[in-house]
Amino acid sequence: RYLQEVRPYDWYQRYTALQPFINKHIPKASRLLMLGCGTAGILCYSFPPPPSSSSSSSSSSSSSSSSSSSSFSPASFPLLPDPVSRGGRCSSSSNQLMSEDTTKDGYEYIMNIDISSVAIYMMKKKNEGVPQLEYMEMDVTDMSFFSDESFDSAIDKGILDSLMCGYNAPTNAASMLGEVSRF
Repeated sequence: RYLQEVRPYDWYQRYTALQPFINKHIPKASRLLMLGCGTAGILCYSFPPPPSSSSSSSSSSSSSSSSSSSSFSPASFPLLPDPVSRGGRCSSSSNQLMSEDTTKDGYEYIMNIDISSVAIYMMKKKNEGVPQLEYMEMDVTDMSFFSDESFDSAIDKGILDSLMCGYNAPTNAASMLGEVSRF
């Protein structure tokens, strides 16, 4: 589905639905932390095709060279202006539209974090000209890089739900909430 969607898809409420609550409780000059920013909008990138099943049966020397070529390098994922004509793929998720719309609404500083280096790289490239948006690769269960009271508010649209569906759910959720409570 994500390979065929041409419009952003948001699993949760869009900013316009949340805007009255955010505006009521969070002043525009607040330092915001967006947990799990992901990628959103029509963010298109190219990447090598997945290895074919025949490559797994090849000799060990071939396997080692193919595995090194499939490791992530940001340069391997150039952004594409037109995914259909250029053979790229599009990715979308919820929070980044939230960050972009929050800045359009007048919020002055949003630190976006995500555990995915690919997501952070792509969103930095996409929003290079938006000074209100900063990006950092980080695990929400360990945000020790930030000192206490670094932010005025934290926004989570889906990370807690995601943690609760994963391995070691209660511990990871408690770690995330403990980290957020420091801000």
